[in-house]
Amino acid sequence: AGITEIEPNGTLATANTIALDSSYRGAVSVAKINPRTDLDLYRVTIPAIAGPLTLRAVMTPTAADGKLDAWIRILSATGDALIGKDTNWDNEQEVAETPVIGGATYYLECRSADLSSSGNGDYRLDVAGVVPPTIQSAYLITPNGTLTCFAGTRVSLTAKLAGFAVGDVVTFKVYEDDPVFPDLVAQGE
Repeated sequence: AGITEIEPNGTLATANTIALDSSYRGAVSVAKINPRTDLDLYRVTIPAIAGPLTLRAVMTPTAADGKLDAWIRILSATGDALIGKDTNWDNEQEVAETPVIGGATYYLECRSADLSSSGNGDYRLDVAGVVPPTIQSAYLITPNGTLTCFAGTRVSLTAKLAGFAVGDVVTFKVYEDDPVFPDLVAQGE
């Protein structure tokens, strides 16, 4: 199932709404990029849940001619790009995913990445909110600018933690299959 795309939907104000069900899933079963420069936007509001959630959007070309080079981006509520995905191949599925906050609104942008006139066609869009398994650890920020795990493991301080002071206790989570920290996942962190 899923909704059918309704034009115009090329701006945040005219974006089609995808409602997520109780399993945090939704879909656009019938959609089309036409002409090649068409831009389709979809609004997704994440349910108010406690804990982390990853928004996963999958754009799958379905046109019989196989000429759509899918390009998908996940945007913030203000339209800023959070992540984009294009493998540069016609008729290839694109998957974009990013951590999201419960209760917030995000937009999905679907378009053609083709530079030629043949890059339009039908597609399907599947959306899921994935609750990642987590392992939680507490760390202490030390005077030399590192995070020290209470178990003694050392991790470099990153700009994402700006605003914390020496001695602050910071709790963070590393998710399984996190592409940013593959070594931590491999070590069981």
